[in-house]
Amino acid sequence: MRKFKSKITFCIKRTGFLAVLALSLDANAAGFDCSKASTSIEKMICSDGILSDLDSAMSNLYSSKKDDKLKEIQLDWIKNKRNLAHSSDELRALYAEHIQFLSTYVDKTNNYDSENKSEGVSKPVESRKPITNEKGGPDGLQLSDFENEFISINGMEYSTRYQEMNKSNYVIRCADAMMIDVMNSWRSNSAKKNQIRDFSRLRKSIYNGLWNAIVDDIESKVNTQQMRMVCDLLIAANR
Repeated sequence: MRKFKSKITFCIKRTGFLAVLALSLDANAAGFDCSKASTSIEKMICSDGILSDLDSAMSNLYSSKKDDKLKEIQLDWIKNKRNLAHSSDELRALYAEHIQFLSTYVDKTNNYDSENKSEGVSKPVESRKPITNEKGGPDGLQLSDFENEFISINGMEYSTRYQEMNKSNYVIRCADAMMIDVMNSWRSNSAKKNQIRDFSRLRKSIYNGLWNAIVDDIESKVNTQQMRMVCDLLIAANR
């Protein structure tokens, strides 16, 4: 069991897997019709809320990127990986690994060849990070935006200064865990743009502004099963 938990933790920390998962989840259901579940694996997935959500996230990602090559990959994964799992913990690790692969899959890519099929290894083209897009951050935020006292995310204003917050310990722990990937992402993007000095100078403002926004988002969704699952896995991964 420890082996599979470690594997999930690796996927979470390396790829921002949970950020992809949070955006890909559907309404508390597996990606297939559970009323027609016939195999022991399908029944295991349908009887486990986390596995159902993982299957839903995987199915959504697969459908959004489906091509002839990916169809072949998906069938191979289901037949030779998923359907040969022996426990729910092993399945969760397999789903985490495969969602990692799907989240970075590029049409007609060669990053999953016959060798990978036999070894069961996925080689993503580029890891995706949470709270980050091609312009640097949510709504195209740039480092220069953190020179200001407030930043704007999804139409909301958030202070870039430290603020005392009366939030539950659970929300704070989840936000702190999520910020590890967030700050690593901003540092990496800044280095690629030769802006690492600016990042270091503005680090506190970046952390405060994004932390305030993330706490607000987590608190607004903390009673949903999806956000609870994301937070539980994040917290466990960063213990």
